[in-house]
Amino acid sequence: MRHNGVTLNKEAFQVSNGGTTYEYKNSTLRNQDVPLTLDGSYQVWEVSGSADFESFTDSIVGPSYQVTITSPGYNSTQHKSSGITVQWTVGPNPFDSVYVSITGRTAVAHKIVPNTGSAYFSPTELANVPTGTISVDIFDGNAVFKKLPSGKMAFFAAYSQYNVEMTLED
Repeated sequence: MRHNGVTLNKEAFQVSNGGTTYEYKNSTLRNQDVPLTLDGSYQVWEVSGSADFESFTDSIVGPSYQVTITSPGYNSTQHKSSGITVQWTVGPNPFDSVYVSITGRTAVAHKIVPNTGSAYFSPTELANVPTGTISVDIFDGNAVFKKLPSGKMAFFAAYSQYNVEMTLED
């Protein structure tokens, strides 16, 4: 498989239904995601095909800027009872919505929201997220599911991600 002309390494993972999913990584940047040019250009995926997957070419529009979380701050402390407002930068040519998640050791609060630069997680939404160190993530980008002639599904994503770690208290 190639992404914008760069050969990718394939790693197979078993999934819960007994099938196999494949993740591709940049062959020159070990264990890192495929690098994108954050200019809003098309990201081209070329699959040469194998016994497991037929060949095809597809593309999606990538993000035009690096999203960043402006609040809460790194290593800050927030209280469940107050909820958490996540704020982020909205750059040029933004996508319509973003995925925002708050992850603790055993639970996640997450949502897809309009790309307005702010989302609120209520105390109810945070109820199952354990106290202690949590991760706040935002993903701004594009994703495509493609059904191939064989009936198999391909999923491609091009996104900008930002993360802060902080402390959640009761």
